[in-house]
Amino acid sequence: ENTISFLYHKAGCCETHTFLHGNMNKYTEFNENDFYDNFWEKWKIVVHSEDRDLVPDFEELLKHRNMNFAYRIETDQGEIRWFKTNTFLMRYDEQIKNLIIISIDITDLIKI
Repeated sequence: ENTISFLYHKAGCCETHTFLHGNMNKYTEFNENDFYDNFWEKWKIVVHSEDRDLVPDFEELLKHRNMNFAYRIETDQGEIRWFKTNTFLMRYDEQIKNLIIISIDITDLIKI
């Protein structure tokens, strides 16, 4: 059974929510509650050291309407997994209302 593993994070003026699907909770020591504060800094901890320059800082995400980038993570078990992240920044009256981050495990797609 192949299940797509992904991380969904929404930060906004009224709420912050993180949802882990598939094997995401096996890849890191973090769970959904751990991601409530400083989500992006915690996620960047698992980014492979050679790919950290490919992943923008949180402040950079707030400067662009949409961003797309791919990188590797290293799981707690030492496994290398490929991820593709898409970010969506929503504004209203020049104010940031929501930032949505979706990171999808694309490792199995690369192996095909």
